Amino acid sequence: MKLIEKLSNDLFVYQPGNCTRYMILARKIEPCHWDPDADLAIFWLKHGDRGGVGMVLPSSGGSQLHLSYFCEKTGIGEADAVALLCFLGEQFGVKVSGIPIAYRREAWFQQAEARGANCLVTA
Repeated sequence: MKLIEKLSNDLFVYQPGNCTRYMILARKIEPCHWDPDADLAIFWLKHGDRGGVGMVLPSSGGSQLHLSYFCEKTGIGEADAVALLCFLGEQFGVKVSGIPIAYRREAWFQQAEARGANCLVTA
């Protein structure tokens, strides 16, 4: 299986190398009236590849998605959130901040950065 396998226009399987397989629905959308920068809808099919958690967020521009905000709004644990944010950076150019420095030592994280994940690591 490929690292990022596109199963359809909107369905992806992401295996970053952290011993987890993520099924993700992700689609560019028309910006929402309450947030004109929010143009990407994502949904992680966490529960048996049938249900999970989603979020609408900005994919471009000057804004950055902070790890703690993503975790708070989705209820996703830090390790899975970092992997999902790497996917969003690689596939959609989402800029991410607040990644703990410990992830810098992980080979899968370094490889994600090399492939284009835009993750700002904090001390």
